[in-house]
Amino acid sequence: TALTQFTADTVALHDHPAAQAAIREQTGRAEFHVVAHCVGSITWMMSTLAGTTDPSSLVCSSVGLHPVGPPLTKLKSGLRLGSALRRLGVGMLTTDSFTDESRGARLVDQALRAYPIPEAERCDQAVCRRLAFIYGIGIHHRNVNELTHLTLHELFGPTDMTMMVHLSTMAHAQKVIGADGQDSYLTHLERLRRPVTLLSGSENLVWTPESRKRTYELL
Repeated sequence: TALTQFTADTVALHDHPAAQAAIREQTGRAEFHVVAHCVGSITWMMSTLAGTTDPSSLVCSSVGLHPVGPPLTKLKSGLRLGSALRRLGVGMLTTDSFTDESRGARLVDQALRAYPIPEAERCDQAVCRRLAFIYGIGIHHRNVNELTHLTLHELFGPTDMTMMVHLSTMAHAQKVIGADGQDSYLTHLERLRRPVTLLSGSENLVWTPESRKRTYELL
């Protein structure tokens, strides 16, 4: 679960193969198709490149093999902010500002009021500021009704710092790499010789259009 420490390698090399096996067992068919979003797109592509899964096709939403973020993401990954937080003893981050809030967490929420968020996406909910800090601007408020807005923490939940450090490393390299920094996935590009569809909204604020463009051109 997200309450343990793991990397994107763990998901690609162990979790996705287990999901593949379960699907094949339940359906009795070898063929299966993947529809994945955001980090799920990254890890399913990683597992396909690693040869641990063999999907018949992939639909990857938001990002592909090249996690290229906006300037603020590039700054945070360049500063190795995730590694710095882990050295300070932070093992987990959560978007949930409602459950068991400590004094320290409340102070963090106050500090995040200064975090740069586009004016159109600013609101009075601490969850949205945490979401922006951890992942990026994940929603457009004009498209979200109030009930969804108040339950965003249930959709995003917690994440462990080991995973965040790996994602930050990939965002800094602007391509999928192992948690050890090795280029262990793109060396097997031939394993993606199958139907791949790349999707993204034109106003995505987490990963830039350059992400899909680079993956499309490479494939």
